[in-house]
Amino acid sequence: MKIAVVDDSREYLEILEREILSLNVLGKKDNIRKYDNAESFYEEWKQGKQFDLCILDIEMPGYNGIELGKEIHEHSKDTVVIFVTSHTKFALEAYDIHAYHYILKNRLSDKLPRILREVLEKLGEQKKEYYVLRGKEYTERLLLDDIYYINKVKKHAIFYTRHGEYPERKTISDILYELQDKNFTQIDQGVIINVARVSRVSKDSLVMENGDELKISRSNVKRVKQEIGDYWSEHYC
Repeated sequence: MKIAVVDDSREYLEILEREILSLNVLGKKDNIRKYDNAESFYEEWKQGKQFDLCILDIEMPGYNGIELGKEIHEHSKDTVVIFVTSHTKFALEAYDIHAYHYILKNRLSDKLPRILREVLEKLGEQKKEYYVLRGKEYTERLLLDDIYYINKVKKHAIFYTRHGEYPERKTISDILYELQDKNFTQIDQGVIINVARVSRVSKDSLVMENGDELKISRSNVKRVKQEIGDYWSEHYC
């Protein structure tokens, strides 16, 4: 596991390193690379230095953490990004680039260890988190993280993913049962969404990361908004 920590405060670089090492999962200190400015990280990263996890301070002189996070997300979507900052005002920007988490520096000691464990589990198990889709003439493994939503169209459920659309002849209730406890929820009679891939919520609809707008049935609005709010609070506050 390769981890980069980028913060212009040497004090926080040391704090973050200690928190990571306290988990005793990396094996050796050499797996953590510390940078006291965004530019030095960026130069090494552009030259091919790879990391599984990047912990970025948002407020840095020059090239800030948000700009750095955008570059990482654009070119390395499998790299997990966590932001640390002293202010809540950057939470929306952090979410917009799909950061895994956003942590206030005054809550590092109580939130960072738990979040790091979650990330390490995610990185270790991500490739195992698949939905096995069985079509008429093929069998396809869909990474759960790549699924935006599933929509029932006549006799087929259509999986809308980062890599295209995939039909399966199965009921929505059967699919939802298989996806239980995996951040998926039903918003209408024939629609299941991946809560982790919601970009925006309005009065009775939501927008997914791929830009598709979906209606939430009246009977589900309160529950769905609560589930999305709980997910955002857990991961971005």
